[in-house]
Amino acid sequence: PMAFNPDLNLAYIPAQEIPQSYARDSRFETQPVGWNTGADFAAGVPPIAPPEVAKFLRSTLKGRLIAWDPIAREARWSVEHDNAWNGGVLSTAGGLVFQGKLNGDFAAYDAATGDKLWSHDLKSGGASGPGTFMIDGEQYVTITTGWGSAFGLSAGFAYDETVPSTVGKVVTFKLGGTGEIADPDFPMIDKTPKGEAFGDEALIAEGAVHYARNCTVCHGPLAVSSGVLPDLRWSAISGHAESFKGVVIDGNLAANGMVSFADHLTPEEVESIRAYVLAQAHAAVPADAGDN
Repeated sequence: PMAFNPDLNLAYIPAQEIPQSYARDSRFETQPVGWNTGADFAAGVPPIAPPEVAKFLRSTLKGRLIAWDPIAREARWSVEHDNAWNGGVLSTAGGLVFQGKLNGDFAAYDAATGDKLWSHDLKSGGASGPGTFMIDGEQYVTITTGWGSAFGLSAGFAYDETVPSTVGKVVTFKLGGTGEIADPDFPMIDKTPKGEAFGDEALIAEGAVHYARNCTVCHGPLAVSSGVLPDLRWSAISGHAESFKGVVIDGNLAANGMVSFADHLTPEEVESIRAYVLAQAHAAVPADAGDN
């Protein structure tokens, strides 16, 4: 959400730039369920994308906090962020503007100048809008934290290595507060392919198209997950044909939310997706890293 300061006549906008490569899908046919956009989500990237491609796409994403003067119709000031999809904005009568960011930084800015006056590490994503309230004459500022959102699902390549904790909390601040936010304690994912790469260029290119149409919105473009859902590149299921089919076709993980795609994909198309996922996995690690 935006915010407004009636004393300064400034609107505070959590702006973002998220470019999207676009092409009309010449193979498009209307489906009774699922996405019917007619757009080719596989457009603009090679079937096997080396890490440099993800880094380039990451560099195109931008975010900023803009103090907009609606009378002059221009920005009074702006603060550049490292990524898009940052948190909502709170403007207070005390001349402060609060905003959280995806990397967990929660900051207060001077409402008139944009100078950063204070910040605190939330130790989790700060993409929600903060709020403020008073109890017995004492003011509190609170924000919910966590990891997710549509951006988290569909833009895995956009997240840096320091991904915040997925555990959400309600964090509240006041002047003189002495509470501490616990450090997250999660085991790191073993980022090595769990199967041998297979398939020729045609099979992998076919898998890239089927992945883009059916998987990318949840598991991330280029098969790169942000941590909201499993990263298929490092999954043991991806390294085993029958296990992969069991999940995608047979619905073995339907109780966990991964429904069967039997009505949308043939076993051969699913295997092409697996070839694409493993190709992406091997492209993302050094050649001498080896498989587990």
